[in-house]
Amino acid sequence: MLVNIDDNADNWLRWGQLVQTWVNDVKSRPSDAATMQYQMSQAGVTGSVPGADSIPPRLVEFYPYEDYPGTGPNPPPLKMSLPSPKMLADAQTDLNTHAPEPYPLHSFYPIAFGGAPEVTMNETELLYFELRRLGEYVILQCQ
Repeated sequence: MLVNIDDNADNWLRWGQLVQTWVNDVKSRPSDAATMQYQMSQAGVTGSVPGADSIPPRLVEFYPYEDYPGTGPNPPPLKMSLPSPKMLADAQTDLNTHAPEPYPLHSFYPIAFGGAPEVTMNETELLYFELRRLGEYVILQCQ
């Protein structure tokens, strides 16, 4: 289970601001789920962190992206971040149970699209869109 962020544009903005704090101040990063849940609450972020109520709380580790590596004669290998087969299957099963409807994008996307209406997609279109997003994610997370 991933961190759950309640889906509204203001909440996503507060979440992004909290993540920015962690990027710029290594000492501010939470080391466990309970601390992360507390920091989210203090930042006005509505959501939940799995393992925050566990005793001891679930650990949290951060893996910062490296700066873009050089492309000299022996560049380092590309690092491709991939979901597990179960994660992919679960996402596709979830889409299958909701067709036909718009692809489930977070509430802040309409801001970028100027309020354009969402389009209802059939099962095949939903899965194709999901695969496009998967490919985009892998490329964006590539190091």
